Amino acid sequence: MLFISKALKSCFERLPSLSVKIPFGHMKGVRWIGASANPGQVFGKYEPEQEATFIELLQSCNTFWDVGAHVGWYSLLSAKVLPKQCKIFSFEPNPNNLAFLKKHIQLNNVNNIEVINIALSDFNGQAQFSDSAQQSSLNQTGQHTVTVASADSLISDTSNDTPNVVAPDFIKLDVEGAELAFLHGAKQMICASQPRILLSAHGYQKRDQCVQWLEQNNYNIEHLVSNADHGDYVFYATPQ
Repeated sequence: MLFISKALKSCFERLPSLSVKIPFGHMKGVRWIGASANPGQVFGKYEPEQEATFIELLQSCNTFWDVGAHVGWYSLLSAKVLPKQCKIFSFEPNPNNLAFLKKHIQLNNVNNIEVINIALSDFNGQAQFSDSAQQSSLNQTGQHTVTVASADSLISDTSNDTPNVVAPDFIKLDVEGAELAFLHGAKQMICASQPRILLSAHGYQKRDQCVQWLEQNNYNIEHLVSNADHGDYVFYATPQ
């Protein structure tokens, strides 16, 4: 399998717009651009345990926020699982990821995903964004200038300058170290709407800070992935 993955990666790098139909897993049948991300995604083999929990948490969901949508794996998975009338908001500030995200939506003729080119944090304005193989995140030395907003401000803003964003029932949060800033900027919305949250934390300190914040705001925590070697932690939070 490793040899096949390397061969496919080489092929996709030479043909960056080549798409395939995923043959296995929860994303079976979805068209996917092989050069967009992890080569294992083209087989449908990507974070299977997290995917199963994700699908379970999607139950009875009317509005889903994919915060840090990357190239759209969880956005497309939610569109496949949820009824067509459900709303999906995909937040992605990275211009390279954004291009793949939009192309995946187009390739699969998905109509209920609203793509929002904004980094969600705890302030409104603009900031530098770093795009690297190790981590894509808000960074003072980043090469891209992106728009930043708090979730609370998006919900309360009724002007025509922002999309008609609806508070979610469920949030998938993966923002490469900015998790706590997102929570601070979404406190009013979270306390009012009490969405279920699937959170990827980068580093044990960030994990502990996010867990403490959520517990203080009346959430129960269940840990899903604890990869201390790589500093990646995944847990889900449900309102008490």
